[in-house]
Amino acid sequence: MINVMKSDFAFARQVYFDVREYDTDTPFFETTSHADTLDYAVYGVRFSALTSAQRIAFDILDKIAVALACYLGMKKAHKTSFSDIWGKTGKGGIFTLNEEIANSFRSGNPGLIALYNIYHDISKDDSRGHGFMEAHKSYRNSSTHRFSVLHDDMFPDDHSSSSLAVDHTHLNRFESLTLDSLKLVRAALFYFVDMINFAEEISRADSRGIVVSSTVPDHDYIRGR
Repeated sequence: MINVMKSDFAFARQVYFDVREYDTDTPFFETTSHADTLDYAVYGVRFSALTSAQRIAFDILDKIAVALACYLGMKKAHKTSFSDIWGKTGKGGIFTLNEEIANSFRSGNPGLIALYNIYHDISKDDSRGHGFMEAHKSYRNSSTHRFSVLHDDMFPDDHSSSSLAVDHTHLNRFESLTLDSLKLVRAALFYFVDMINFAEEISRADSRGIVVSSTVPDHDYIRGR
């Protein structure tokens, strides 16, 4: 699971920087043409790649949730998401942690606490309002289920679509937002590893049997590369 998430992150990061280097050699070649919508919007493979990089970054958070649920032995781990894994909101708006998450919190696991803080940063509720990075998640949902349209600097700041199916934003803002998303996910991956290490140390300390370490070989070395 770690290998898959690292690969996805490395790809999203690579796409982002390839998109930014548009004035040099780039792997993104236009294979079609687009009508100009006369609103300073920009279209093409490079801009779709940019929205894809941001979307891939946030998809990794859901993968982290699945991996976390598998590690903690939670039911239906394969169906969870980063929004659902922590708990449920019941009657009266009271939020209750899932039992496995609560038990891990009781051990003082700092990696898990950091991941929970990320959940708060990208979500909203009636008591806290919007997390300071909630917009990043909203753009991911927009490019996944609706239409994210990017515009150059001539686009007016106060413009919005009359359709709820289309979200408009400045290209420079979206580039910055994508970079922030990549940084967030990179931190989340480290927090996930920290969570595992902490839990394993506790398990090792509580174990009455013999604990043996195993060295995992490098994949590229084994594959002859």
